[in-house]
Amino acid sequence: MRKLILFILFILPLVACEATGNDQQDPQAAQSFFPTFTGYNIEGLQGVQDAVLGGLTAFGIGTGNLPFSALMYKLDDFVDCYRETGAFDARLYVERLSNVDDVRLPVAGVLVVLNQNRVIDNFLPCITRPPSDIARVMTAEPCTGNGTFQSGTDTISYLYAATDEPLCALWQAHFTSLGG
Repeated sequence: MRKLILFILFILPLVACEATGNDQQDPQAAQSFFPTFTGYNIEGLQGVQDAVLGGLTAFGIGTGNLPFSALMYKLDDFVDCYRETGAFDARLYVERLSNVDDVRLPVAGVLVVLNQNRVIDNFLPCITRPPSDIARVMTAEPCTGNGTFQSGTDTISYLYAATDEPLCALWQAHFTSLGG
């Protein structure tokens, strides 16, 4: 499995397919088929996707599981590519509170729209496109540090871990300035 992941992440981008020219603004893009309803707020779910997959990517880096992190990062990029080419999108619909006259929860739901032709046509271009900052993810150097310092008559301890050295350096500089 690890070899397959490495193949997908490193070898396939070298032979990446040409883009299909599909765009999320096209009349046949998935984004064109979301209805609007009076009394409902509609939100995209890209932020939720980024938060979940970004958290999983950071978790993998933090635990030293770089192949898992790379896979989560690529999955996030793949879904973004499908969204950009109009193959897929999802929206959250929530009834506006001003419409709720009883004591009840507002009606809410998720709508997913797929353009099946674009899903097929854009699979190879999306799976093989190299993410713009994959080098940063793949060259991350997790770091940790700890120490103690005195503050008045109290002894203060600190412990930190980060996905890459620049944040550790900032933390260490802070604690060094406090006598750590």
